[in-house]
Amino acid sequence: MAVTLHTTSGDIKIELFVEDAPKACENFLALCASDYYNGCTFHRNIKDFMVQTGDPSHTGKGGMSIWGEPFEDEFVTTLKHDSRGCVSMANNGPNTNQSQFFITYDKQPHLDLKYTLFGKVIDGYDTLEELETIRVDKKYRPVVQQVIHNITIHANPFANEKFREGQLKGRQPRRRRRRSMTPRRQRKMDRRLLPGLGWMADGGCRISAKQ
Repeated sequence: MAVTLHTTSGDIKIELFVEDAPKACENFLALCASDYYNGCTFHRNIKDFMVQTGDPSHTGKGGMSIWGEPFEDEFVTTLKHDSRGCVSMANNGPNTNQSQFFITYDKQPHLDLKYTLFGKVIDGYDTLEELETIRVDKKYRPVVQQVIHNITIHANPFANEKFREGQLKGRQPRRRRRRSMTPRRQRKMDRRLLPGLGWMADGGCRISAKQ
């Protein structure tokens, strides 16, 4: 099962691990089929680490799953971030997957069992190389905007009549009711990315969907 991202820098073909991460793949394919990712920018690009996208608001703080709420992690011990081109869900902590995802530029073993790995790049490494070398600002945003124009789905095992008829096209996931800001949540929101390869003040590495 595969898709091709048609981006500003070129095409990237991704094989999906539908058996090992069925929920992440169902969500990803449904969003692709509904054109949800069309126009999304690569809003975070860190050389030797990863490039992140999947937020229609272009801020790095947005995005929603097809269920209108976060979904659980899917970890398989045999799947590891052990090479260039691993494709995983970005999150804001355990079981907070929505729509944002990232592609690694190198092996990143510290991400194993922390981020749902649901695919790998099988073609388009030249595009990945071009993305990695693009100049970025202090917040790791490309100076020249890089965009997903559209996505070709080569096979979709989750396809059904609803998707084929395009009923999801243009539909935005429902908004979740905002929770009150407790002291604990405020402390989590106050964390900030330190300079470098995404390391946080608490010593961990987070590829957040809410930077």
